[in-house]
Amino acid sequence: MVTAQNGRSALGRIKETAFDLIITDLRMPDTDGVELTEVIRSLSPTTRVTWMTGYDCRTLTADAVRLGVFRCLDKPLEIGEIRYAVREALGEVTNKPSGDSRVGGDSGEPSA
Repeated sequence: MVTAQNGRSALGRIKETAFDLIITDLRMPDTDGVELTEVIRSLSPTTRVTWMTGYDCRTLTADAVRLGVFRCLDKPLEIGEIRYAVREALGEVTNKPSGDSRVGGDSGEPSA
């Protein structure tokens, strides 16, 4: 696991290393999760991205679909919810629970 304290630090790490999954907050002091996801998509189109937000994920659907975001999680989060989201994004989960918050289809790609 790699962590970053802010968006600028995350950008540096993303430029240096390929990641299978990136979980990012949408509100950060020096950038936001949408901008960060745009950079991720340009550098690594297959990286799965999960957003966390204190704002309603439903208001972010258009940006999430456009950027191929795998999931958007509303805060506050419980650790089990995050663990499940990670396992699902990495393909370790076969049955999805009701209330699934994935943005795309089963492949993680945006649905039409």
